[in-house]
Amino acid sequence: MTDPSQADVIHQERQGVPTWAVGICAAVGVMMLTALASVGVKVASSGLHGRTDLVFLVAVLVVSELALFAFLSGMKITVTRQMLTVAFGSLPLRLKLPISDVEWCRPITYKPLRDFGGWGIKYGKGGLKAWTGKGNLGLLVLLKDGRKYLIGSDDPETLAGAMRVAGTEIRPMADSLQEGLDQSA
Repeated sequence: MTDPSQADVIHQERQGVPTWAVGICAAVGVMMLTALASVGVKVASSGLHGRTDLVFLVAVLVVSELALFAFLSGMKITVTRQMLTVAFGSLPLRLKLPISDVEWCRPITYKPLRDFGGWGIKYGKGGLKAWTGKGNLGLLVLLKDGRKYLIGSDDPETLAGAMRVAGTEIRPMADSLQEGLDQSA
């Protein structure tokens, strides 16, 4: 399926990465560059003996930096009349939920560390799958086949409003993940 045209978009949101995570990533990058410089000096002084170390370290650095770039790109949520799409960073990972498959959704407050062990693409109790970038707010989505998703959002009420415009039933805000799941019957 092709990406929707801008005319079809009801809501679009980009959830960035917390500042503390950017700081940690920057510190890791500096440490890796320092290690690379150290190995480079060692290789230059010892000839070709350390070449394998240098090649390995450069490969690790390149892969790590690509992963960091993808992570720091944040999460993009798009709602059209046909689809709820969540894209994580610049990675090819996409969650595409047809609006016609959605039973209902509700804004929710949750505890990322307790409920999912942190942020990112995570699994929780009962097969619940979370796509979150930061914070403790999101939209709980129940599909007609019983699958459940939590989509992290800086403004879940607005996201829920967009889902209502697309034709989805919206349930009231839940103050916890457990409350949101308990009220799903």
